[in-house]
Amino acid sequence: MAHDRFAGWDAVRDLATKPFHAACYAPFVSLEFDTQGFAYSCCANGTYPVGSVATDTLAEIWGSARLAAQREALKAGDLSYGCAVCRWYFDNDRPNPPAVMYEPFEVAAEGPACPRSMTFAFSNQCNLQCVQCSGEFSSSIRIHREGRAPLPHAYGPTFFEQLAEFLPHVEEIRLLGGEPFLVSETHQLFDLLGELDLRPCARDHNGNPA
Repeated sequence: MAHDRFAGWDAVRDLATKPFHAACYAPFVSLEFDTQGFAYSCCANGTYPVGSVATDTLAEIWGSARLAAQREALKAGDLSYGCAVCRWYFDNDRPNPPAVMYEPFEVAAEGPACPRSMTFAFSNQCNLQCVQCSGEFSSSIRIHREGRAPLPHAYGPTFFEQLAEFLPHVEEIRLLGGEPFLVSETHQLFDLLGELDLRPCARDHNGNPA
């Protein structure tokens, strides 16, 4: 049953297409990877990693106890698993929380076999030093402005071998960075999509087909 804090949010959702209610369906449909190899379920949740490619396979991440706990929490209206950004939206009855990006995807089961959406920030490699950015997202800033060592590459051949089993089920891919098109792993991903003859769609920031 929906919690009162979600009344405004639920009023603008097409919940008739979902087999169960959850405050957000991100952990049922999405995996997102950062520049250091950590996995999350949502673009706005950077405090609750559900696994790491350094220690876990993709299958282990998608089937992890941490991700299962987040799913159960969101079904119960519990936003304590790293969901502070959306909590602010819901508590203040603001439109278009980050959760809106995951609404278009079909939710087949409470423990789905594969994600529908995958986001990759393979590297912070970037040739720019934008004033509002930091070394976490720009290698140029990290090395030249902050004087820190480059980030190591987190994604190796084993990761892409595992990814080949997931990609046929993925409807959408998002690329972050750094500058994604300067990153060698991005081109490995493109090559893999070509080999598998896959063409996932692109969506805008609201989750609508672009």
